[in-house]
Amino acid sequence: MIDIKNLLKSNKDKLEPAIEVKNKVMSLNPINRFLTIGLSVFVVYMTFFDDDNFIRRIRLWHEINRLQSEVKRYESEINESKIELEKLQMHKETLEKYAREEYLMKKENEDIFIIEE
Repeated sequence: MIDIKNLLKSNKDKLEPAIEVKNKVMSLNPINRFLTIGLSVFVVYMTFFDDDNFIRRIRLWHEINRLQSEVKRYESEINESKIELEKLQMHKETLEKYAREEYLMKKENEDIFIIEE
């Protein structure tokens, strides 16, 4: 069997911080002891076990920040697309160039050579 007294003696330096906390809590008057223990239990419960715990809130906060940065990126892409659309609608040459480059369109008397890199 394991001898608990020898085990505690051999690990005394590791247990000293916990023993000091226990002694500090036990030295408080009963009302403060109850409040300290109750607050500690509440913090542990809210951190790990509640449906809306602190860890989940932090993850959701990071998700919100990521989604907001995506929104900004998409808004800038939309603005760039609007500018490009205005250029295509205003200048016939730009529209013709875009159609040739993107959709490989051609006039009747032209030949297209596609060069792949």
